[in-house]
Amino acid sequence: MVGYRVGQSLGLAATVAVLALTIMLSMKLIGFLMLTVRHEALSQILGLLVLENGIFLGAQILVPGMPVLIEIVILFDLLIVVACFGVLIQYLIAHAGAAAVSSAAR
Repeated sequence: MVGYRVGQSLGLAATVAVLALTIMLSMKLIGFLMLTVRHEALSQILGLLVLENGIFLGAQILVPGMPVLIEIVILFDLLIVVACFGVLIQYLIAHAGAAAVSSAAR
């Protein structure tokens, strides 16, 4: 809603680009909200993913030919995935024990 109002105040018509930028701004705000409100590590990682996907969408809409930025975004996605797996493995070790993790790795 806020992004749509910003687009209207700038005098932009309701085109596909304006609607996509509205979604991008909404995703960034939701990601920031998840980062600040949630205290669990997994929820904060999901907030980072939502925030990063909003930035990726905005980069694609504003400048479609930015390969360096897209590579950086993909690298950041990979970093978040590794962090998610790290949190999940720590959860498994804490709740299921090291024997369950070692047998799951086989």
